[in-house]
Amino acid sequence: MNKNFQDEKNNVYLIKTMTGEEIFGYITNISKDTISIENPLVSQTKVMADGCQGVMISRFLPYINEPMIDFNNNYIAFTVKVSDEMAEYYKLSLEYAKTIDSTMNMNIMMASRYLKKVLSNDINELKKEIVEDVAQNILENFIPKVKN
Repeated sequence: MNKNFQDEKNNVYLIKTMTGEEIFGYITNISKDTISIENPLVSQTKVMADGCQGVMISRFLPYINEPMIDFNNNYIAFTVKVSDEMAEYYKLSLEYAKTIDSTMNMNIMMASRYLKKVLSNDINELKKEIVEDVAQNILENFIPKVKN
């Protein structure tokens, strides 16, 4: 029962898992055993300061580089196409997630370097690198670029 979803690649689906997660993304293929989801984002409900609930969607697995994830069908409760409004929110959230991916990866690299220095007991070199990294981060992300 392979079904290729290439003709529907612009349709956003909600995939409800057996554990209750709500995953949004583009379904690209359904086979007997798996469902393939491109750019999966997961919903998170937040209670705002005024007591109202808000919904935020973010990367399902933020620490991987693969845009496609195959889920075992036994893990899926159901799939359904979302409303036009939710599809637009998904697309905007995906664009936002892409903009913060490089910052997150840079933070992970900095943390890894920090741990290596701590484990090697080279604290003076660590302090110097932290100052340099913070200065570079400020230059790259917080000071407006001058256009020539």
